[in-house]
Amino acid sequence: GINAAFRAALNYDETAVTGRSFIGFVYSGDRVAARNALQALAEEEGEGLPTAPLEIRLVTADGQRRTVEWRMKRVAHV
Repeated sequence: GINAAFRAALNYDETAVTGRSFIGFVYSGDRVAARNALQALAEEEGEGLPTAPLEIRLVTADGQRRTVEWRMKRVAHV
């Protein structure tokens, strides 16, 4: 599920985020970049280096946009 800090930052309650994809919270103009970053990460093999920072806008519960810097790193499942 989506963690409490994410929900609080965007003012969503738990029921509003249950069952929603992360991409659904990304501002429509940033979805291609977000999907491309996720795809590149999925294509890596093993554990990888952190990705370059990516600035994307997320949509809050009241429709505002909040810019975040997003960094990802592929890690092995434990």
